[in-house]
Amino acid sequence: MIFPDEVDYTEVAESELPIYKDWAVDFENGCLLIENGKPSVVEGLEALAVWIYKALKTERGLYLAYSDDFGEEFPALIGETDREYIERLLMSMISDALTVSPYILDVEGYSFAYDGSTVSASFTVNTVYGATYEEVLIEI
Repeated sequence: MIFPDEVDYTEVAESELPIYKDWAVDFENGCLLIENGKPSVVEGLEALAVWIYKALKTERGLYLAYSDDFGEEFPALIGETDREYIERLLMSMISDALTVSPYILDVEGYSFAYDGSTVSASFTVNTVYGATYEEVLIEI
């Protein structure tokens, strides 16, 4: 396995999905976890947490390494001041960014906190492996 992201899951039925695998990430430092000189691999819910992290940190359409469906569109919010509008749009953007994966069933339970020009969005991602609580910081 050279690149875990290379599998095309769009044609695989949910009941036939292979165990999802991805490179392990040190979320605190934003780098791969290395064990014995090699990148570590995780699977299941832990691997989906890595995929979610990458999807919410990668601007959609900016990198040729990813498909046009992968990533977020948060820069569209820069300069917006209407909090109700921002929250509605963020719920849609986050859900759109994450539900392209057949492993992710839905996103719910959003909450938002503001600090100057930054909004923190917290939410629950329901996956085929169970639920995970996620948070993302967005510049507005």
